[in-house]
Amino acid sequence: MLAFTFLSLAFATVSLAMPMTGKRQQSRCIGGGSFANDSNFLLTALNYTTPVNYTDPGAVLQTVETERDGNVYHTLLEYADPASTSFQTFSLKNGTLIPFFEDPTAPIGAVDLDVPSGQPLSFEYSAYGTGLPAAADIYCGQADTDPEGGYLYSALLIYDNNAFSMCSNGTRTVVVWQASADNGGVYDYASCYPVRLQVMAVDGSP
Repeated sequence: MLAFTFLSLAFATVSLAMPMTGKRQQSRCIGGGSFANDSNFLLTALNYTTPVNYTDPGAVLQTVETERDGNVYHTLLEYADPASTSFQTFSLKNGTLIPFFEDPTAPIGAVDLDVPSGQPLSFEYSAYGTGLPAAADIYCGQADTDPEGGYLYSALLIYDNNAFSMCSNGTRTVVVWQASADNGGVYDYASCYPVRLQVMAVDGSP
């Protein structure tokens, strides 16, 4: 049996004196409990529209391919099949959030992309990492201990700890940062509901 540690995700904060530009700024991993590196964890989303129990792991997320440009695949984050017995893992590397892709034919390289306000979190991957842009080092974990449950929480901060939503376009329900009616028709704003993104770290304990 695997033991899990639960952490919450948000975006990297910037100084309150700085104007909000609608784009996430570079990660500011400073202060006690902050970290820019972690590995081998699952991402989950906890629905804020229901009574929140912070010991609830939430629903597991995975990347889903939406576009292809030559050998480069563009992906978004959506709910994983709850019946699955194997889930995609992620790593936090120097402020970049990197999904793991397994392919027996070639090593896969992946990057996270910067996310304008009102748009879905997105990633790109390709064989050997060919043709990928630079990763966006915009994520920062902020750890905090829940005094009641003893679970370890963490936030990947941008401007707002609770800026994530799940939004639907009629086909998929994906993770969006700062959901807005002004989204270019990418999703139906009326379908959006706030979520807490959480890290579920697998430590391999029996």
